[in-house]
Amino acid sequence: LCGFSQEKVSALIDKLVEDELADGVIILMEFACPRRLQIPLVQFTSNYCPGCDTIASDMESGILEAVRYLSELGHRKIGFISEKNTQQKLDAFRSAMGRLALAQNEKYVFISDKRFAAIGEEAADYYLKLADRPTALLCAYDEVALGAIHVFQNNGVHIPENISIIGINDIPSAAYASVPLTTISTYSVEMMQQCVKMLLDHMKKQENHMIQNIRVGCRLIVRDTTARVREE
Repeated sequence: LCGFSQEKVSALIDKLVEDELADGVIILMEFACPRRLQIPLVQFTSNYCPGCDTIASDMESGILEAVRYLSELGHRKIGFISEKNTQQKLDAFRSAMGRLALAQNEKYVFISDKRFAAIGEEAADYYLKLADRPTALLCAYDEVALGAIHVFQNNGVHIPENISIIGINDIPSAAYASVPLTTISTYSVEMMQQCVKMLLDHMKKQENHMIQNIRVGCRLIVRDTTARVREE
């Protein structure tokens, strides 16, 4: 609806309040709330927002687990595919690499202006031109990983024999891809239930509602797109 635009989110909330179309709103992106909230809000963000309930996946721990897993498989040339709206995930990747004392090579980090599978396709074309390629890639979300896998396979790069790939979010199609995708599970049913519960509580108790800021743990789901690094 809003294309990550703060202005569009603000305008949409104002419209909902003005026309009395909603008693509460769940926002699936980070939004800079005004000082005085006109309606109960729950945000999917890890950042503190005064007067607003927040819930988020503990992405830092999930990405650390994924990078540690790749390291245990012998990978040292690990890259990251990102886009401008996933800076927090890139920051978490850099932090994980540092915590595990793994060398970071900036040419293995690809940041795109595109969205979804197109990011992965563009990134794979970039990596194919490198003389010294990464042996493993962590992608900002599953659609990115699936786009990269498609281009790699069409160019004779086998997954995971030639390169290991991990996605994020565990979308339904991840388990049924041409090579079932190893991924970080984030948005669980329990997380959604908790989100709705917080919003309903805020709507019923607007005067004395206890603001909550909740982090939900992630978990790595190992499938077929990751393997031990091959000796050169």
